Amino acid sequence: MKATVAAIMLVAGLLGAAAPASADKPARGCPDSFQPRTYAQVLEDRPRVTIEQFAQVDKNSDGILCVKETPGLYNPIDNTANRP
Repeated sequence: MKATVAAIMLVAGLLGAAAPASADKPARGCPDSFQPRTYAQVLEDRPRVTIEQFAQVDKNSDGILCVKETPGLYNPIDNTANRP
């Protein structure tokens, strides 16, 4: 009897502690210090970049990359970072 009550309480505790899944998609954007750029904007900065090269980085195919530019470094990433 005690084992049954303990098992029921354990299951109830686990069910109460589980967070419900959210159907909302998380907000996406660029990480801090990165700027969103379209292909045309990237082309202004780097005229030799082809659309194929852009598409290889643009994993979600939304036409936007996040770019961090520092002296000697042009760092493009896809804009899939979760933003609060």
